[in-house]
Amino acid sequence: MTSSTADGGVPTNPNTGQSTYPSRLLRRAPRIISPAEGEDSQPATETTAPRRTRGPGSTHVDHDNRQGVYTIRRLCQTYINYPQNRADMIIDVPEITDTNSYQYAFKKLKMLGNTAITREPRQRIFLAPLRIFNHTEESPGAVTVHLHAGTDDKKYRVIINLEDSTKGEIRSLRTALDNARGEAEDNYRANVKETTWVFFIGNQDPEELAAFHVTDTTRICFITGTIIYPKRTR
Repeated sequence: MTSSTADGGVPTNPNTGQSTYPSRLLRRAPRIISPAEGEDSQPATETTAPRRTRGPGSTHVDHDNRQGVYTIRRLCQTYINYPQNRADMIIDVPEITDTNSYQYAFKKLKMLGNTAITREPRQRIFLAPLRIFNHTEESPGAVTVHLHAGTDDKKYRVIINLEDSTKGEIRSLRTALDNARGEAEDNYRANVKETTWVFFIGNQDPEELAAFHVTDTTRICFITGTIIYPKRTR
């Protein structure tokens, strides 16, 4: 059992009274996998898993784990599940150096209409709805995911570089993406008002501002749910 306060207090475990939400994104040290394990000595990391989240508060946040996380998924789940607590919760992501607040570490990419896409001034955990009926583009070394954000003529897309990924990481990513797309299509046809979100940490292409490059499969995930943005109080 976990609890959170409505006035912006940090979620706590009532059994211990400690605030132990996921707060640190770590990089797993590479390990060598023997050929007997099915890989040819490739470094391996924890990968995104094809699990789903439905709505705020629906996924249990493991408040007993103080060891950080190896993918962005649980950080993103926490962001969704505790909208009232974002200003008080600390997040430590190696790629983000100018803030340690859940409230400011995430940025939604929006529909811009006729407004031109500009360069993002700061690295963030970016998020946008998955563009449902655009087929994923795949090549031997990359997967491109299209987002429902951007201008009328040009939408954002995420290019996931797989050249340094293991077979297991690639398989896990494709499974997660297939599940997310299937869920998004099912919800659309059933008129279910839930959004399938793409969360990612990536570098914006200097020549093509609508493109972001992700080089680590632990830096992207897909979650279905409703994101609430509470009014800020002074």
